[in-house]
Amino acid sequence: KKTFLLSCLMHDCAHTPFSHTFEHYYDYGRTIKMENILVELADDAQFEEDYKECSPAFHENASAIIILKEYKDKFFRYGANPILAARMITGCLHISTENDAEKIENCFIQLLNGQAIDVDKLDYIIRDTWVSSVNNVSIDIQRLLGSLRLKNKIGRASCRERV
Repeated sequence: KKTFLLSCLMHDCAHTPFSHTFEHYYDYGRTIKMENILVELADDAQFEEDYKECSPAFHENASAIIILKEYKDKFFRYGANPILAARMITGCLHISTENDAEKIENCFIQLLNGQAIDVDKLDYIIRDTWVSSVNNVSIDIQRLLGSLRLKNKIGRASCRERV
């Protein structure tokens, strides 16, 4: 829980203004270097292997690097896992889940940075609606949270959204 909450708080710490709009102007030669830096800072063989299968945005890599470089010790001090936080921010799932704990971690990774509705999308949709003063969307967060379920199917943990 602590890792998820801190990851939610820090997931956009490397965002620049208008990041989503102008991200394609970033120097992508630096992106490859950033990927190498992230893997090196994580210093975790399984993360390195799984990271090959994900394609995070530039600012997600940068946010994960900031956490591992500047806040790793603080995460540990608060009883949180900085490597899992980097996974959550970059959307880097455990590819071969060895145990139920990794399957549950995958649920939380997708909850912060997934393909459908996730905390990151809800964050910027609500923020952009408020900043633009245009009430173009109404999101019932309590209903969404009340619809999330973790199920244990024949010894296998999985996550699903009920809409």
